[in-house]
Amino acid sequence: MNYFTEEDIKELKKLQFIEATKEMNIGTLLKIGERIAGNDFAVRFYYKKHHPKFHLNKRKLLKAVRRGYHNTDLENRMEAHKIVRDAEILLFDKHCV
Repeated sequence: MNYFTEEDIKELKKLQFIEATKEMNIGTLLKIGERIAGNDFAVRFYYKKHHPKFHLNKRKLLKAVRRGYHNTDLENRMEAHKIVRDAEILLFDKHCV
């Protein structure tokens, strides 16, 4: 019988979050980015035309969110998961109407 350690579970949650970012819309990514990587240029300048390196650059935004997720504390990770859950609930509600 296999038992998972707490570290195994944390690592699995990280991997699930990273995979989930591939399917997230820009609004959700920015909301999470503001929470866990608010000082990252890719988050701050996503909609700023005068920063062409970051303007509408989803690849850099994804990288910033993923990096922020790995570097933040547990409280902010939990908040990121809550943002994702809330976004999924809203999306589900829109489809059910």
